[in-house]
Amino acid sequence: MKLLPTFACSLLLLSAAAYSATPDSPETPAAADRKAAVDKKPPEPKWNVRTDVLMVAMPQEKLLPLLPGLRDPKKIDAAVEQLLTAVQHKEAILTGYPTVLTTDGARGVSEAIVEKRYPTEFEPPRTPQTVAAPVPAPAGAPTPPVAAAEPAPSNDVAIPTAFETRNVGPSLEVEPQVNAKGDIIYLNIIPQRVELLDFDSYAVARTSSGKIVKIEQPRFFTSKVTIGFAIPNGQRALIAVHLLAKPENYLEVFIVQAIATPIK
Repeated sequence: MKLLPTFACSLLLLSAAAYSATPDSPETPAAADRKAAVDKKPPEPKWNVRTDVLMVAMPQEKLLPLLPGLRDPKKIDAAVEQLLTAVQHKEAILTGYPTVLTTDGARGVSEAIVEKRYPTEFEPPRTPQTVAAPVPAPAGAPTPPVAAAEPAPSNDVAIPTAFETRNVGPSLEVEPQVNAKGDIIYLNIIPQRVELLDFDSYAVARTSSGKIVKIEQPRFFTSKVTIGFAIPNGQRALIAVHLLAKPENYLEVFIVQAIATPIK
């Protein structure tokens, strides 16, 4: 009977030793490696990257002859100079020129927008209703003059009850990656431009008087491109050509340039 406590203590010591040697223990090599991986800081960026997107709209008969030069890496700089000269002479429209400055591997966003708020749900117009006549007086009591029944007030408009907001203007989202030599930049880029074109009227109801109730809704136009590609450091590239809704027969081009400089 005296051997039982000694045997029990031995079992406890063996269990404690086995627990201390489990892989989850902080002292094990695997746990130390995991802790080192968590504590390890990501590499510091070595490059600053500036990304520009030139957005220009021009009558298509004047822009079409420039497209071959804009597509040629050796001629694109001269073609861009022609575009900028046309903007200065009021022969073209500068629709946007967003710029993002960020570090290698970091996402950046640039916006020059106006928040346009517009209604999306409406309460229908209220129709007129007749007011009930007054209750007759008791027998023998003098009868008061009875006014003619009048219609309750009504409205001939739809009342907005819910709204949404749309960002109008140019924006640029970009995430650059620079190779080890610094001569090639990989871009994940989303340039876009949203424009409020006009308002459209829609008939939604007809009142009892026969009047048609209308609501107005905005009409937007969006020029947008989502791409990922490689571009030489400092080089320009034509990334999109859009036919605009307004002005008619106008083309819009998006021209990107990315420049990487070492962080000192």
